[in-house]
Amino acid sequence: MKPTFYGHEKPLLAAMVYEPTPMTAKATMRNAIYDGADAFCIDLNVLGAEFHTEEHLKSIFAVAEDKPIYSYFYRRTLPEGSDDEPLAEMCRRSIKCGSTLCDLMGDMFEKGAPNQLAMSPEAVDKQKRLIDEIHEMGGEVLMSTHIFRFFSLEETLKQAKEMEARGADVVKIVVSANSREEEEEVFRTTMALRNEIKKPFMHLCMGRYGKVHRALTPVFGSCMTLCVQYYNKHSVFDQPLLRATRAIYDNIDFDRGYHR
Repeated sequence: MKPTFYGHEKPLLAAMVYEPTPMTAKATMRNAIYDGADAFCIDLNVLGAEFHTEEHLKSIFAVAEDKPIYSYFYRRTLPEGSDDEPLAEMCRRSIKCGSTLCDLMGDMFEKGAPNQLAMSPEAVDKQKRLIDEIHEMGGEVLMSTHIFRFFSLEETLKQAKEMEARGADVVKIVVSANSREEEEEVFRTTMALRNEIKKPFMHLCMGRYGKVHRALTPVFGSCMTLCVQYYNKHSVFDQPLLRATRAIYDNIDFDRGYHR
């Protein structure tokens, strides 16, 4: 049976794979397994375009063994003026080649939509049809919005519910916090999402006051957090180091019961 991002008793630590070749991707994944990775998140924009073939993708994804894979391919490496069909095609190809979860950008088919969430009826319909297609292939869909600014509790809940309504299996919203007041609101928002959203979600934070939230967001409701096995020139430095984050979660008692 294909691994899944559903039904885990504890939150997952997903190791980011920012590697330009299949060999370096495989090496990072093998090392990450020994550092305690529960899952993998593979950046297909960093992977060279010549390696986007089914043969290479299958060989990379196979290294994950029984661990679920989250893969994404964003616009940043597409030619200027390109439409979003290459993004949709990479969703299909990655699922076909063994990825568990593909990333459907919230503004796919409506580039530049406010807060990176398409709202035109035509774009929303295309997104829903792509989600249905991925489900028919046996895959799971994460819908992501990378807002990269402070987003209030009310704004975040509204956006998450809209993404959930489109059929996404996992909702991902990335915001920023650049003051202690914003940091506190982000933590409150994560807990509110836990109570308001039925689907698994990822609520992640960037910015000066975002790093602690990234490490601890699963404690407050996120289904996983993204870590790095090591830092390289492609890494997001706000993402916590895997082995350090593993040490935190190996020493948290998630049992909510009280035992005398």
